[in-house]
Amino acid sequence: MTSKKKAKIISSIKKALFVLLFLEVVIALSMGKYSSPLNKSIPPKALSASNEKETDTASSASYFTASLFATPTSSPSATPTSTQAVANLSGNVAGGDFCLNVPVLMYHHVQPLDEANRLGHAQLTVDSGIFDQQMSYLVSRGYQTISSDQLVVALLGRQQLPANSIVITLDDGYDDAYNYAFGIAKKYNINLDLMIPSGLMDNPGYMSWGQLKEMAGNNLIHIYDHTWSHADLGHATQDKIEYEVQTSQSQLQSQLGKVSNVFVYPYGTFSHLAISIL
Repeated sequence: MTSKKKAKIISSIKKALFVLLFLEVVIALSMGKYSSPLNKSIPPKALSASNEKETDTASSASYFTASLFATPTSSPSATPTSTQAVANLSGNVAGGDFCLNVPVLMYHHVQPLDEANRLGHAQLTVDSGIFDQQMSYLVSRGYQTISSDQLVVALLGRQQLPANSIVITLDDGYDDAYNYAFGIAKKYNINLDLMIPSGLMDNPGYMSWGQLKEMAGNNLIHIYDHTWSHADLGHATQDKIEYEVQTSQSQLQSQLGKVSNVFVYPYGTFSHLAISIL
């Protein structure tokens, strides 16, 4: 393959990242009650999550490495998760399973691109002006935004959803969700799902608990457990999984007064052990 062709492919991939209009392979929804938290003190922040790898063994995707350092002197960051396309299915399928065709638009940062470039995370960013245009487009085309809770209830109850239902997620609790996306959601009456790693709140580049509480008080905003330190649960021990899930659940409840019955796996990785604990 020529270097010119490689450059063209890389350019296409980068453009696709900015659009972020795709079906998320695994929204990793898990219903049910959580067990009581471990008898450990709950720290206010996740001090670090060390060099966790993500991979999709089914597609033999390349490894991506992410370093999260939630300290006063360093801004945490995450590397994008690779995704796969899935078949569009709805209604009953062979074997008695029930499926719904519901697009999920997954975002991370929403802010002006020049600001994202300055902060070094443009590859995870949709420009706030473009995000505004995308939300306007959805409304003008009759899409109805629903929460992950509504999607889960429909799937478990084998219920149909309104036509043109769609889920919009903002991952990882970055402060631009409050600074930019929140206002746009209110402008267009759009539901937003926030996937929150609770230990990273109140860190540079992330929302404060006060900001998150303000957002959670709006009926358009839905908060979900995304572990304590954005940990890779697919390769974690039982103690690690229990601590990550239960600590985050406890913090969300104590800070926001909310219990999340939907869990979102960081990096999309999970295991039979993680599922059994959840």
